Amino acid sequence: MKNVELIIAEARKRGRIKSRKGMTLVEILIVLSILAAIMVTVGVVAFNQLDNAKRQETKVKLGKIAGQVQTFATLQTPPALPDSLQDLVEPPNGLRPLLKESDTKDAWGQDIVYSKKGNRSYELRSPGADGQDGNDDDVSYEE
Repeated sequence: MKNVELIIAEARKRGRIKSRKGMTLVEILIVLSILAAIMVTVGVVAFNQLDNAKRQETKVKLGKIAGQVQTFATLQTPPALPDSLQDLVEPPNGLRPLLKESDTKDAWGQDIVYSKKGNRSYELRSPGADGQDGNDDDVSYEE
């Protein structure tokens, strides 16, 4: 065992085996680049999943509101749709509230838009993540 240690020590003295302590700057930059690429990939996937979850949450909320619109209509004599979502939060004629104020906001905190189309049909819409009504990221429910 001592012979091996002596041979290694002798080789180091002659410069044949170099002792390495630490990492070079290039190696550190390569590791940091790999870590950055992984973080970017994970970040993009996470944000896409978050956006999908908010879209699903908004769809569920629109379905809940649609159910409450129908409940409101059946409680009216004669049956009539509400004029606005505020009629579900503060119903006329002393009825109990069917929604909370917070239920009239989508997952992004934007107001849900209620459009009455005649006496029997209506549309519920969320402007989506960008808050702009009438583009591809809108979420809607039509009855």
